[in-house]
Amino acid sequence: MPTLLKPNSNFPVVLDVDKDEPSDKQPRFICRCLSKSQWLELASLNESLTSASTIQESSDVVTKITEVGLVGWENMIDPETGKEIPFDLSIVDDILTAGEAAELMMHIVSQVPSAEDKKKSDSQSDSDTEESAATAKGQENAKTSPAK
Repeated sequence: MPTLLKPNSNFPVVLDVDKDEPSDKQPRFICRCLSKSQWLELASLNESLTSASTIQESSDVVTKITEVGLVGWENMIDPETGKEIPFDLSIVDDILTAGEAAELMMHIVSQVPSAEDKKKSDSQSDSDTEESAATAKGQENAKTSPAK
């Protein structure tokens, strides 16, 4: 089944600044898996950064890419209240530094989760494969073993 047709085909991104936080407390951005046409549009926008003549033009490109690719977040805590900040695209520019926004944008365009989330995903896949293999072997043995 194509990835985009699977439920929850999004991927998480933990910014480098947060990678040393405990995993259950790490602020996590939830990014959309892009269709090829969406990716081409965003990749073209990304290329336009090199020809942007003003900082505002560059910032607008980063914002546009983020608006298309960001669909949620987790563990975003307001330092003043200690409460979780509800997802709201309109405040992204107010909670990220320029460098963090650029890092998030690159994850969106490259369609690659952060390194820590990639490791977690790979280890989860490995354990799922091992469980599936053990289950399949058990089913095969049940088919070939004589009944007692």
